[in-house]
Amino acid sequence: MWQTDDAVGQDKNEIRSIHDLIGRDVHTKKYHCKACDAKSGKVYFSFRKDAVKRHLRMVHTKDQEVQCSSCLRYYKNANTRDEHQRRHCKAYKLQQKRTNASYVIPSLKK
Repeated sequence: MWQTDDAVGQDKNEIRSIHDLIGRDVHTKKYHCKACDAKSGKVYFSFRKDAVKRHLRMVHTKDQEVQCSSCLRYYKNANTRDEHQRRHCKAYKLQQKRTNASYVIPSLKK
């Protein structure tokens, strides 16, 4: 169950199943996001249902905000925070280098 934003035309407090927001075209066999249909007329399509589920979670859900432990900025959800850390957060990258440098690969004995 996911709480959807009000752009879908639903009350903000209404909880809907994520499956209610996934449609399927019987001719093309593509899945699509019904929330995008209602919001802007633009449609997110995919042949994979899991890709539409991921799109709904990342774009249309109101997850709890999470904080980057390195720079203390807040992000919409864990996915956006993790993406920030991998791409932009210098403190996180430095921490990862230290962690990887301290790890010693055990040698293989023959």
